[in-house]
Amino acid sequence: MRRQNYLLAVAATVLAISACSAEGSGGTAADEDYPSKTLDMTVAFGPGGGVDIMSRTVAKLLTENDLYPAEIVVNNREGGSGSRGYGYVFSREGSAYDMTATSGSFISTPLQADTPWSATEFTPIALLGTDEVVVWVGKDSPIHTIDELIEVGKQRTLLVGGAGATTIDYIAMKQFADQAGFNFNYVAHDSGPEAANSLLSGSIDIVSHSASSMFGLYQSGDLRPIVIGGQERLDQLPSTPTFEELGYKITVNQPRGLVMPPGVPDSVVAWWQDALSQMVELPEWREYLADNFISERVLFGDDFGAYLEETVEAYAQALGS
Repeated sequence: MRRQNYLLAVAATVLAISACSAEGSGGTAADEDYPSKTLDMTVAFGPGGGVDIMSRTVAKLLTENDLYPAEIVVNNREGGSGSRGYGYVFSREGSAYDMTATSGSFISTPLQADTPWSATEFTPIALLGTDEVVVWVGKDSPIHTIDELIEVGKQRTLLVGGAGATTIDYIAMKQFADQAGFNFNYVAHDSGPEAANSLLSGSIDIVSHSASSMFGLYQSGDLRPIVIGGQERLDQLPSTPTFEELGYKITVNQPRGLVMPPGVPDSVVAWWQDALSQMVELPEWREYLADNFISERVLFGDDFGAYLEETVEAYAQALGS
């Protein structure tokens, strides 16, 4: 029912935007021919990561299912915590043939560095899903519930590990600790698996990190999930409650979405919303979500733009920016 509702909303939005665009543009040949050129899909990080996998999945599904009639070329433009790739797309103002996938760094990098762009200055196309934080403990930990975690955190300062210093691993835990009233020290690691090694060695008490890179240790019984972010439980962790159902509001996650440069015509935005609304119904897309532990959350256009504004504000508050 929820997916039917958003598809109806998308259809209405596409028709409305298309009508407005036809009035404003006079139905130019460029609008009528779109798309007719190669799309440059920028990945602001190296090969093999979550952003890269999503970008290549989107490109593959769009072309194989004739949803994009021309070629889509995926280019990795990594560097500067995403600033190089995102900066490149931002510089392509008005281009209807440049696109990039969002990430946590898409939100946090401009808050921590002097970039010429911010997340809210791009043209929002679609949020396709979110990658949620999971709070993990080791198999021998005395902590089994969120209440026990809070109790220990009020007795002493917890050591919490995560990937990176200003990622959602830290921000989600800070939002939770502020609401629950306990203290923690955050230990930044280069990756989630590295943080898990620290947890298993007894160097830290908790890991805050997404399920995708920790699931093998969960399956082996080395890690136990306590609570997860997001609006709904993960199918792969059906017994793990969400922060929301336990009364805590965690407003950050890894946004798995698509944006284009500033100044892209409304007619192009409408075209992409229509194409992507068809793509998210494909069984191969649903397999991607399940295989990569992505929570389904679809927002188009202005709704995605509002989500980005809210997420930037939440990150800024947590980082003190």
